[in-house]
Formats: sequence, structure tokens, C-alpha cells
Amino acid sequence: MDGLEQKDLLFPDLLESYPRRLAFWGVGPSGPGYSNFWIRVWFEGTLGCTTGPRPRWWLLRLARRIPPGGILEELVGYSRGVVTAVRLARILESRRVTIREFLALDPIVFHGRCLCVPENVIRATCYYQRNGARTLGLWGRLGRGVPLARRGGGGNELVNVLLTTDCNGRRILHEDVPSYVWHHLREQGFPKEASTGFLEIEKER
Repeated sequence: MDGLEQKDLLFPDLLESYPRRLAFWGVGPSGPGYSNFWIRVWFEGTLGCTTGPRPRWWLLRLARRIPPGGILEELVGYSRGVVTAVRLARILESRRVTIREFLALDPIVFHGRCLCVPENVIRATCYYQRNGARTLGLWGRLGRGVPLARRGGGGNELVNVLLTTDCNGRRILHEDVPSYVWHHLREQGFPKEASTGFLEIEKER
């Protein structure tokens, strides 16, 4: 087991104080060749923790590592991991913890047309696609991502970016989103204009 995986276990050695950056990947493996791997790459060697979707009791234990009134620098989710990240954000809201950056990569929900983030999130950004997925269990509607929304319509900055095709004109599918966004964040920064392959950039303040 490598050092990154050791961080995923229920964190006695995660950090001396508390995690500043957290990421939740989707259901399935996270090794090389899988889309979840890019979430691990994103956080490797940084002051943070990466793991897959987790139940509520696990999130409650994690939330107790962050003091009331504290700050979480960054919270990231991919696929069903975005649902886990939103659940953690809501728990942290009850502890008056501020989340400075919330990054959602193609949230997958089984019901509804969006995913609501709580008001303790200062800035939320979501990159999602509506082309579907290659994975057998996500064919059809289940493989199409959804945008974020603000609970009650208020709050701080919210940016939704609908991904359509890459620079070569290929459709971006669910499994492509982590690597596509990761490379563009490193090389170009986001958000970009629609000419780079984004059909829609929607901002709310």
C-alpha cells in the first residue's frame, strides 16, 4: 500500500492538525487507467486527503477533525463523490466551517436536475457533460452530469461549465472529465470561452 492510500484509512496519520483539502472520487477503482486516478494525481504530495464515496457516519467523524468556525481551503468531488462532498459541506455548515473552493467534476445524481451546495461555500465551480458515459452501469440518463445550484438561490459565487467536445472535436464523456479538466487547469486555467469546447458558461453571484 502506498503512502497516498494510507492517508485514505480513517486518518490517524492524515495530518497533525486537520485536513485543509479534501477530495472524493467516484465509485470504482482509483489506479492508473481509471478516471478516478486523476483525483489522486490532483492531490498527491499536497496537504490533503483523497478517498471514494463515504457513508454519513464516516463524514461525521471527519467533520469532527475540523474545529467549529474553521476553514477548509478546497473540497473536490467527481461523479458520485460530488454527492459525498456536498453531504460533508452540509455537515460542516452546521459547524460554521467555511469552504473557500468547491470543485465538482461531473456530478452524477439518481434523482433531480441539479445538486445544491450550502451557503458556507464561498466559491463553487462545476464542470459537467450531457453526452453520457462509457461505463455499462451509467448508460443513458444516469451517465449525464448535472450542474450545481445554490440552496435558496443566494450565497456566493457559482460557476457551471457545460463541457461538450475537446479541441479535436471528440465528445467529452463522463469518464473523460477529470483528466480533461486537470490538464486544462494546469495548462490554460478556467473558465474559458465557448470556442475551446464549452457550450455554456453560466455564472451566478
